[in-house]
Amino acid sequence: MIETLENDITKYVVSDYLKNFLHEKVNLPFENKSLVTSSWRREVLNPYKDRDYARIKDMRDIIEGGQADFDKEFKGITPKEKVLLYCYRNFEQHLVSQMYIFESHADILKQYVSNDDPAVFIDYGCGPMTSGIALARCYAEFISTNGDPLKINYIGIDSSETMCEKADDFRKYPNLFHEDSKFEFIKEVYLPECLDKYISEKSTIFFNFSYFFASPTLVVEDLVLRIQHLSEKYPNQMVILFQNPDSNDGRINGKWDHFKKSLTNFKSSLSGESGGKKELICYMKNTEIPSRTPRDTHLYYDIRCKSEICLNN
Repeated sequence: MIETLENDITKYVVSDYLKNFLHEKVNLPFENKSLVTSSWRREVLNPYKDRDYARIKDMRDIIEGGQADFDKEFKGITPKEKVLLYCYRNFEQHLVSQMYIFESHADILKQYVSNDDPAVFIDYGCGPMTSGIALARCYAEFISTNGDPLKINYIGIDSSETMCEKADDFRKYPNLFHEDSKFEFIKEVYLPECLDKYISEKSTIFFNFSYFFASPTLVVEDLVLRIQHLSEKYPNQMVILFQNPDSNDGRINGKWDHFKKSLTNFKSSLSGESGGKKELICYMKNTEIPSRTPRDTHLYYDIRCKSEICLNN
């Protein structure tokens, strides 16, 4: 839920449902004593006794800012433990930012998200399915009239098999998705020809890029060609969802600027000549040092669509 503080700072507070999710799927597994191997104790617990993340230099080395190879061990830390560490460090922040975007623009999303014609949600660099979970909760909390779980056809794309296993585990959380939802997790960044079995005549196709454009290995030209091909092949409504950290010099979002300028048939549904918004929001941490001190996160995001019924918000 979005709140405005006295100093005009925007604060996001996750629902009780998501607080329970974070506790059961992230905090408890992290604190489970069955994980305490000698490697876990040496690399994680010993330098983290007071849960002060600023003291843990090596933890940054383990997950490498989210760009690590999560299918390889690190000094005895297994791939599954690395993914758990990533979730403990990054999952809530990314979930909050995605929830803020979806709630802020629920009036746009409700045009494209319906259980009558389930959307196809293609999640590039899906990680532990953060954006899919955020969309499901946004639907239940702000779009559905009776709080029904979201029915969706979800395709998660991630180079890490271990990360996809975590996403597959997360999506089974009770009452998160409608029982008739379909899920597929693949490693190929450029989608194979497998969409026909998911797409109906009226279903919207989402292309989701949450922190994906921060990847140093992304070849923008190849991705543009792929989206153009799918846009020509399917007459369906299509929506591109994008978020990335904001930066003053703009270098971190250079690939996104190139990408959006190349796809001229997609227009921003947000205000402004070129679309996109920059926001500073704060949130109260429920994982990794729960405290009363708000955390800040800087967002740069956009919602771009091929449909003629795009609205400015």
